[in-house]
Amino acid sequence: MRLDSITFATLMLIGSTAAAQPMPGQASPASSQPGAPASGSYDVALQNAPPPMDTQDDEEESWNVGVKAGVLTAGSVYVEVADRSFDTSAGLLLLANVDAMVGKRLSMGAFVLNAHPSVTVLGTDYDATITTLGGTIKGRFGPSGGVSIRPGIAFGYQLISGDGPATDDVKGFDIGAVLEIAIPVGGLRVPLEVGFISQPAGGNDATDLTFAPIPYLAGGVEFGG
Repeated sequence: MRLDSITFATLMLIGSTAAAQPMPGQASPASSQPGAPASGSYDVALQNAPPPMDTQDDEEESWNVGVKAGVLTAGSVYVEVADRSFDTSAGLLLLANVDAMVGKRLSMGAFVLNAHPSVTVLGTDYDATITTLGGTIKGRFGPSGGVSIRPGIAFGYQLISGDGPATDDVKGFDIGAVLEIAIPVGGLRVPLEVGFISQPAGGNDATDLTFAPIPYLAGGVEFGG
């Protein structure tokens, strides 16, 4: 009797185990439950998923050319032979520049500046022309295709001529700074620039002529590629 009981229990255990296993080609109980994912559904979802968005920035410009117009504000110049400073009045300023990228956030360029202030000498105003030819080094910050912020320094050769008492042209060295903000408008950019020019060294055969930084404001248009 004991042997029959053990045999009967063994047969019952084997039968229950076989019943729990699905027949070939039959879905498992878990997969037949509502909401349970079918076999291979994750692979199908991955295959049908849209490609990842391209988060890379638009291609950066490698160069740009700009022209601007503005005003050179009032200042003063020091004339060594007179041992005094003379006031200057504001005047028209024209500026052209070309810049080329030399790094991801750095550009180098060249510029030509032409300004027309007047100088007051003993109560009389005399027209003057300042022409500067030089170079710039600028940082570039902002998203590609968006607003670009460009702080930098400028340096160059400066020539000053006028109809004042000293008729000889004045030659000097310019050191300046710029802060340019370029705003995209259509296919072009509108650059707004604030900066200053100076002349720490310069003069002619008669006297030295120097001046501290004189600010300017300018705006214009630029394009690049």
